[in-house]
Amino acid sequence: MFVHRSVDLHALSVRCGLAGSSPQVARSSLCATWTVGLYLASEFMLTSLSELPLPSLLPVIPLRPVKNIPHAINRSTTSFTQEELALIRLGRSLRQADYHFITVTPDTHRLVNARSANESARDVRDIFGWNRPFSYHVLPQSMWNDLQNTAVFEQLEDGRFRSRVRFSTIDEQLILHSGFPTVTQDAVFFGPDTYRFVQHLRRFVGSGSALLEIGAGTGAAALCFGERFKHLVMTDINPRAVRCARINAALAGYTQAEVVCADIAGAMTGSFDAIIANPPYMIDPHKRWYRDGGCLGIALSLRMVLGALPLLAPGGRLVFYTGSPVIAGEDRLKAALIPLLTKAGLQCQYEELEVDVFGSDMNDPAYAEIERIAVVGIVAGTSPTMTAVRLSSAGSHI
Repeated sequence: MFVHRSVDLHALSVRCGLAGSSPQVARSSLCATWTVGLYLASEFMLTSLSELPLPSLLPVIPLRPVKNIPHAINRSTTSFTQEELALIRLGRSLRQADYHFITVTPDTHRLVNARSANESARDVRDIFGWNRPFSYHVLPQSMWNDLQNTAVFEQLEDGRFRSRVRFSTIDEQLILHSGFPTVTQDAVFFGPDTYRFVQHLRRFVGSGSALLEIGAGTGAAALCFGERFKHLVMTDINPRAVRCARINAALAGYTQAEVVCADIAGAMTGSFDAIIANPPYMIDPHKRWYRDGGCLGIALSLRMVLGALPLLAPGGRLVFYTGSPVIAGEDRLKAALIPLLTKAGLQCQYEELEVDVFGSDMNDPAYAEIERIAVVGIVAGTSPTMTAVRLSSAGSHI
C-alpha cells in the first residue's frame, strides 16, 4: 500500500524553490504542474518497487500534448516499405564502400560547410555525411537509380540535389538519421551527445537477456550493445525515429530487435536487465522531440524514470545520460530524482559529467534563473554490486 499526505500549495512552492521566483517561472503552468508531480513523487511512502503508483504520477508530470500516437506500431524489423528497403540497400552499399563519418556539432558542421571548397559534394561522404548539395553524376549510378524515385532527395533551385537523410558511424554501426539542419519537430538527431552516451553506457551496461532503450531515436545506443543481449527493444514517441531505428536494426543484422512507437514505455510489459535512455534536457521553444526536455529541461527525464522502474528486472540496471539545470547552486534533477529512487528501494549513483554546456542557449528567457546546465549520468538498480562501481571525484553515491 502507499499513502501520501495532503498538499499544502504554499509549502509546495517553498519546498520546490518557486517562492520568490521571477514572473516567467511563477506563471508557468507547466512548471507548476511539474512541481506538483515532484511533490507527490517525493511524498509517496513506498515499501517496494511494485507499489510505485505510476497511474497517479505520470499524468501530473507532463511534457507535451500527445495526439494520435498509436499504442504500438512497427514492432517488427522484417517488414519494410519500398523506400525503406531502398535505404537499407543504400546503407549496405555504403558499408561495402568502407564509408565512415563522425557527426560533429551543428556549429562545427556549419563552419566546415561554409568554406568555399565545400560548396558542392565530391563524393558519397560529402553527400550523406556533410549533407552538401550534389550533382547526380557524383552519386554512383546504382545508388541514383535506386533512390531517384523516392523522397530521399530534394532538388534545389539551381538543379542540384540534397539528401534528406544522413549516415553516421559509431563503433561498428552505420546509423541513418535526419538531414542537416534538424529543425523540424520530428527530426531524428544524431550527434556528439550520442557518442558520449555510448561511452557512458560502456561503464555500466553488462549483458543479459533483454535491453530496453526508451526515447531511442535512431536506436544507435541499443544497437551498440546488441551482441550482449538476446533481445533488444527500442521505443520512441516519434514515428520518424521509429522508422530510422527499424532500418538501423536491419543494417546491424539484429532481427531480434523490436521497435515500438509509444509515449515513454507505455506499450511495454515484461522485465529488462538493462534500461537505458538519453532524455533531451533543453527547454526548446520549438518543442522538437529530440531536444525538448519539458519544464526546466527535466520533466521528461522524470517521466522516463517513472515509466522504466516497473520494467526493471531484479538485479537489473537503469542507466541514463542527460542534463540538469543548476539554480542557486542546486541540481534540480538530482533534488527530484534521488529521493524518488531511494524510496523505491534502489541504490543510485548520480554523477556530474560536464559542469557547463549549451551556455549560448541561456540567453532565452526560459533560462532566466538557471546558472548553468550540467551533463549528468544516473545509474540505479537493486544489485548489491552497485556499491562497487568506482566514481570520479564529481560523482556522488547514495
